[in-house]
Amino acid sequence: MTKPTYEELELENEKLREKLSFGQDEAFTNLVKDELPTGITMFNLGFERNGKITIRPGELWGLMFERSPSTTDIAKLGRSLQAMGWARSARRGNLVFTIPVKEYGK
Repeated sequence: MTKPTYEELELENEKLREKLSFGQDEAFTNLVKDELPTGITMFNLGFERNGKITIRPGELWGLMFERSPSTTDIAKLGRSLQAMGWARSARRGNLVFTIPVKEYGK
């Protein structure tokens, strides 16, 4: 068995992201990428801890957009975050998304 090339690994990574991001709106995902607060902002607001950024989708929406989110907006944001590599989990019964600091904003 040969070692896979970087390009082969990138293709496999893309396939896996597509499976995770079922139903994502690509235009909205690109908008989210553009509107994400800087890593310094996330640190200053207290969302960075132990090398990871953890935030509830409603809080992230408030940092990025002027209007209040609907339930549909939150679901759409969640699908976009998962497509960008964020891990979905729960903390104290609340939906949160987490990503390592070194992967944030890529």
